[in-house]
Amino acid sequence: MGDYALILGRAKSFILDYVKESKGVVVARCVNPGQVDTAGRMSMEKAAFMTVIRTVVGFGKVEVSEIATTLINEAVNGIEKETTVE
Repeated sequence: MGDYALILGRAKSFILDYVKESKGVVVARCVNPGQVDTAGRMSMEKAAFMTVIRTVVGFGKVEVSEIATTLINEAVNGIEKETTVE
């Protein structure tokens, strides 16, 4: 998990630096959806554990279809606000 966080941080920094260097030509969006729920991808034990973690820590639960719908809508219609919470 530590390697993933490091790679994610580097990727976001690279993308945001590229946007700055483009002087407004490129617009980017970094998405941090929280715990993504994918049907059938977790064991029952892991799903139960993640439910407890989400409740205790306050993570949201987001379906992959919700992320896809939001990103496609923003790509087509533009980004309405900096933070999207639904």
